[in-house]
This record gives sequence, C-alpha cells and structure tokens, in this order.
Amino acid sequence: MKKIIILTDFKGELSLDLKNTLKKIFENYVIIENLYLNSIKENDIIDGDVILFMLENRFEKYSHHIKNKENVIIISRTIKKEVLKKLEVLPKDEPILVVNDFYETTLQLTSLLYRTKYKYLKLISYNEKEKKDLSYIKYAITPGIKEKVPKGITNIIDLGVRVLDLFTIISIANKLKLNENIKIINNILLYIDEIVFIKNGIEEHYRDLYLKNKELEGLLTNNSDGIILINDKNKILFFNKRACDFLNIPLEINQYFFKIIESNLHIENFENKKNDIIEIKGNFYYILFNQIKLYNNQYLLISLKDITELKKWKIL
Repeated sequence: MKKIIILTDFKGELSLDLKNTLKKIFENYVIIENLYLNSIKENDIIDGDVILFMLENRFEKYSHHIKNKENVIIISRTIKKEVLKKLEVLPKDEPILVVNDFYETTLQLTSLLYRTKYKYLKLISYNEKEKKDLSYIKYAITPGIKEKVPKGITNIIDLGVRVLDLFTIISIANKLKLNENIKIINNILLYIDEIVFIKNGIEEHYRDLYLKNKELEGLLTNNSDGIILINDKNKILFFNKRACDFLNIPLEINQYFFKIIESNLHIENFENKKNDIIEIKGNFYYILFNQIKLYNNQYLLISLKDITELKKWKIL
C-alpha cells in the first residue's frame, strides 16, 4: 500500500490535524505516517510515495534524508470557512496584526485574507525580528498561535490551525494516482465545502466530476450483476456489492482486494479478452467484457452473471 509521510518540526496539534485530514480524504487507500524533524538522526533515510514538507527551507535543510526527492510536496495551507465569520467583529479603520509561526507563513496568511471578502481590513504582517513599536495596535489575527502575539494586544482572533489547501490535496491525489478514484473525488468535494480557497476553475471541475460519478455509481451499484469498472491503464476504479459477494470479499476497496479480483478473473491483460464462463470457488459465472466510453474517457466494464444453477442443470 502507498504511503504518505508528514514531516513537521515536532509532534503537536498541526501534525495530528494534518494526519486526520488526510485520513478523512484518502481513507484506507494509503498509510499515513508522522515524522518529526527534531527527531531525525544523521543517517536516517525517509522513503514514501508522498513526502510532505511544511516549508521550502525545511526541505532544503533535510533534503539529503529523502530517498526520492520527486515524491516531495511543499504544502500550502488555508483556513476553514467556519472560522472566517470571526473576522466580522474587527473594525475597518484599525490596524490589525497578522501573526503566525514564521514570517513566511504570516505573509501567506495575510495574502489569503486579502483575497476573501474581508480584504477591506488593514492587515499588518508581523515580523518578530523587526523591533518596531506596535503599541498602537489593539487587534491581532492568528491561526492557533496566541503565544506569538506581542504582549499588550488583548483583542485576538484565533482562526485555529491552518488546514491543507485544495491544490495540495489534488497534488497528493495525482502523485498517488488516486485522482480517478470515485470515493476520493467525492471526499475532495466534501472537503472543498469546508475550506477557504481562491476559485480558479478547480472547484467547478471537481463538482462536475462529482455529479458524473454519482450518476455512474448509482447505475453500477444497483445492477443485479457483479460489476467491475477499469480504466485504460488497467486500474480497478470501482466494483459493486454483487461482485464482492461473488468473489467473497468485503466491500471496502483497497489494493489488497484489487489483487484478489485480478487473480480470480485473470485480468493481467485486457486487450484481447473474450466473453467466457469461469469458475470461482465452485460457482460458475458468465464473464462479459465491454469497452465503453464515458465523459471522453475509455473504460472496460466487466460483468459477472451467476450461472451456477444453469450449469448444474446442464443448460449451459
């Protein structure tokens, strides 16, 4: 099974939150592991299908520990929609300090806030290395790092820990080759509704996929035959409960069950497959292979019809 490694400076709320988010989206399709930069030893080598760094400078510092650098993603983060309403109490004409753990991430948060409906706020990015007089500032915004806010500022809006943005989630799905998985696409759509992001056509693309997949999933799920859907790269995208019953496997889809299906149906190569009668664990099935085109993509639809009774009566 493929693995995502989350690299944070230390174990804390951020590392836990990121792991929970990824579990929610990618479910049991991947293994998710937390590693902490403050615990890495000199000769440690980090190997994963996706390796997440929080900042570019962290990757530069620890890149010699990474086995495959092409698997690295420098994450981008955003905030949840539900916390934005907290900003409504802030005055329009007062300076407001934006405070994050590092100046780089402070600039990122400031930029994000300026692209929301609260762009009218007078935001100032806090740089603790600069010794400026901030005594005139009464308000501050921070994503869960109140301890970084300069003393004397008592009106603090805490937005909570920042979450993975849409671009990062899609980049992870693409690297894992899970971007065509119906369940994960649906999970991404649900996640989109929770977060703040800048619209650039990605949301519309995923919503369109979501609606099409829901329609397709309904047709396949309710079919009386066992149904298995495979893309043009021979990757199993979907199978319904009936197929699981025939193959005697649980409904949850993961790589282990893909291998069971492949071994039972002998589908290493689909190019010259012919309809046939096969036996699985004492039962007989008529297996049909159909090349279909959906939404400009080519798929192979495998149907399994239970003909055990017909075989017993020697009708076939």
